[in-house]
Amino acid sequence: MTVAMYTIIFFLPTLSNSVLENMSFTLIGLLLANPYVVTLICMCLVSHHTDVIGERLYHTALLLVIAGFGLILDQFETDPLLSLLGITIALSGVLSFMGPFWSYVLSSLIEEEQPVGVAIINSIGNLGGFVGPVITGFLISQFGALNAGWSVIVFILCIGAMMAFVVEKIPKPMRN
Repeated sequence: MTVAMYTIIFFLPTLSNSVLENMSFTLIGLLLANPYVVTLICMCLVSHHTDVIGERLYHTALLLVIAGFGLILDQFETDPLLSLLGITIALSGVLSFMGPFWSYVLSSLIEEEQPVGVAIINSIGNLGGFVGPVITGFLISQFGALNAGWSVIVFILCIGAMMAFVVEKIPKPMRN
């Protein structure tokens, strides 16, 4: 979900500046590197796990729910380290989602459909990557709180998770 991914990445420095305001820039930089290191490890573990068990769809839904949980934790937490933990969980969920999602998409389409399917999904995703930060920025300016936009992003993540279950119910066309 590029909506959540770009929103988290775009607003992470602003969010960290307000939460970690009494720390040096060096310490803030070191702390903000941790979510990406943890995310890298999670991405490898999730990709390996989906390859081992051969399931992709439920992983995508679960990872979106995990990302939403991380944003909720960040939204309601006042302790800077627990807030950073929430952002780490959210970032890990959103970025780890990409591997199983694209594997599922490519395995669901026949070879002739793959370029068009990937192009359509990527185009819609790029629009979401624009809309997410814009909506979040608008809500922040309206309500004066950095966490004002997280609720919308959590809602979008939940919609994405539910869509994974809808996709599973759609009958697959017969292939020759």
